[in-house]
Amino acid sequence: MKKINKGILFIDNFIHFISKNIKTRLWFFYKEINTSYDKDNIFCNIDLIVTLIDKDIIIAEKTLESVRSHSLNKVRYIFIIAPDTIKIREFCNKHKCNFINEDLVSPFTSQELVNKGITKSRVGWIKQQLIKLNSDNLSSILDRYLIIDADTFLLKNQFFSINNQDVLKFSDEFHFLYKKSCCILLGKYFYSFKSFISHHQLVQKNILTEMKSHISRLHKKEWYDVFIEVAMTNSNYVSEYELYAQFCIQNKKRNFKHQYWFNINSKIYNYRKSQKIHPKAQSISYHNYQN
Repeated sequence: MKKINKGILFIDNFIHFISKNIKTRLWFFYKEINTSYDKDNIFCNIDLIVTLIDKDIIIAEKTLESVRSHSLNKVRYIFIIAPDTIKIREFCNKHKCNFINEDLVSPFTSQELVNKGITKSRVGWIKQQLIKLNSDNLSSILDRYLIIDADTFLLKNQFFSINNQDVLKFSDEFHFLYKKSCCILLGKYFYSFKSFISHHQLVQKNILTEMKSHISRLHKKEWYDVFIEVAMTNSNYVSEYELYAQFCIQNKKRNFKHQYWFNINSKIYNYRKSQKIHPKAQSISYHNYQN
């Protein structure tokens, strides 16, 4: 795997530090933070996709419960895309979810990704992104569906599509190397300091299909091969949420509104602890990065 210049990494990490530790504390400066709604608004029905592995189950139960309770876009079906394990099967049965074996959705198995040169520590990260990017191939899913990380749950009522206009959530997780990857994949870049790495994003099936076709035409090879190549040459700085949002902004500007995510980032060991939560927080993520 190609290593990124240390100077570039330092600059990237410095910008990320500023974004997370200064911008995050200044939520009131954001102009596009309107989360208000009224009874006359139209909220379309959606499906929900969650990718997870056994260690995510501790949070995933809360994730499903929170989306069912707080999404103003009524959830029709929940699709769990995961390895076929006893724990995950039991989880799906308990919560009335549709289980789908991840290897039926991902273009590559975990071993094939290792064979291609993806480091073992990042195989899960890359594979989950490929699954999400290939989710438009699920024939039974609605045209609009929410993808949410298994470690994230909602804290307040909120919408993801309103009056036929979808919301693109943006965050403080800014790394320009993710933007660089999007530029390579899509052939151009939307210049903005907004990051769309937001742990959850609403997807339109037809736009996702269009984006992948664009990547394949541009590079004259399958989109997933291009994605793997970019991940390999850019130290795994690829993001499915950023990629989708970039394509939407570049090609479908009028169909989307941007909304700050109002998310709290925490660690898994804080899950059972009492935490002071910002009154504007709309979601919280309890990260568990151990393998």
